[in-house]
Amino acid sequence: MELRREGAVHERRRAIVNETLADIAPSALREDVRARLAPNNTVSDETRVRDVLVAVLGRALGVRGPDALDALVEAVPVAAARYLTGDPDPAADAAVRTLVQVLGGGLMDEEVANRIAVLMQACEATVALVRNATVLARDLPDPGRWPAEAVVAETLRYDPPVPAMRRTVREDVEAGGHAVAAGSLVTLDLRAANRDPAVFSDPDRFDPGRAEPWHLTFGAGRRPCPGADHALHLAAGVLDAALATKETAR
Repeated sequence: MELRREGAVHERRRAIVNETLADIAPSALREDVRARLAPNNTVSDETRVRDVLVAVLGRALGVRGPDALDALVEAVPVAAARYLTGDPDPAADAAVRTLVQVLGGGLMDEEVANRIAVLMQACEATVALVRNATVLARDLPDPGRWPAEAVVAETLRYDPPVPAMRRTVREDVEAGGHAVAAGSLVTLDLRAANRDPAVFSDPDRFDPGRAEPWHLTFGAGRRPCPGADHALHLAAGVLDAALATKETAR
């Protein structure tokens, strides 16, 4: 029996996401976010940051026109609040129908479904990443010393916006002295893995200058997040805007 997220179906859907994101330059997302946030000094407004992230990504996905973008920005948070938890309701269903219409597809269109998933992740996980990075950067002794992408990367290790992920065991294994049967659903604690003292020196210290291996927040092996670089640049664009705002205020 094929596991729910394995096999040809999964590979086809993942290929759709990879193809979609391949046409979007992460650096362009970063510059667009920075340009839209810095002039109006709206970096501290989390709702505004979320709306800008969704709109920037929506434009990159081909959404055009102010009315379509307004509908996108309004619908994505409503859909994300329920669909990412697996508990949709009528309001979330209506929001998804709006997104399908805005993105120009049908309810059974896999490309549109994956674009909606990308937008929902930007709404939730990337906004949480920005929130964590902003707080941590504020406590650095010399915050202007570090590039925004270094602060974001260390935030992903130190305080990941998604602290755990689930995986289904494909065959009987032994892990940490415990037998784990095939078919078991296991939870991977990313915070613990990212602070493993065998891998990271002084793991409980926030240090954007680390030279150790990459964190595990975006997955590894066969399952890395296809939008990892895009998420990093979206968040870095917000921090760029925050630094620009501080420079203007001086």
